[in-house]
Amino acid sequence: MNELIASTLLVLVKEMREAQNNYFKTRSKDDLVSAKYLENKVDSFIRSVTGKQVLKAKEETE
Repeated sequence: MNELIASTLLVLVKEMREAQNNYFKTRSKDDLVSAKYLENKVDSFIRSVTGKQVLKAKEETE
């Protein structure tokens, strides 16, 4: 994996985890929307790099 891809992924995942932690602390709708937005951003980035669909919620995999 090239360094630019790795560093971009690291930043995206860090932002996503911070948003998820904020949501679990507050349980606010705004924090949930932010966490889901960043999850989608991470998934889209991974998909763009690998060309493969990232697994989503449990109900989508069954």
